Amino acid sequence: MKTSILPLIILFQLPMFAQDTPSLTLSANAGHKGTNSTYGDTGLIDRMRPELLGAISAIVLPEGKVLKIYDGEDGEGQDMLRLEGPLRIDDLKTLPRLHGKGNWDDAIASFRVICTVVPDQQGSNAIAKY
Repeated sequence: MKTSILPLIILFQLPMFAQDTPSLTLSANAGHKGTNSTYGDTGLIDRMRPELLGAISAIVLPEGKVLKIYDGEDGEGQDMLRLEGPLRIDDLKTLPRLHGKGNWDDAIASFRVICTVVPDQQGSNAIAKY
């Protein structure tokens, strides 16, 4: 009897331990076609996949994340844009740049992902992270 209850206890405890963080998705072509790359970590990303370097055309940003995009390497450059999730941009041509030429299509050289909320100890509520 004890051996049959143990797997059930483990099965019901798994969702408490598996707290997946939604990922940022970047696409090389408008409409999220072509090469896609996902990023689950936070912090400055200045080493992208070669297929995406200077070729990002679409973004999916989950809730609880902020994305800062830069037109220069190492989080620098003339332009920076702050995007807050949840957000889906199918074509970066719709986002004009303030200082650089044109729009943000194929202009992202580096980006920073910031988590704005973290789950509390029980995983049921969100606490603001500053």
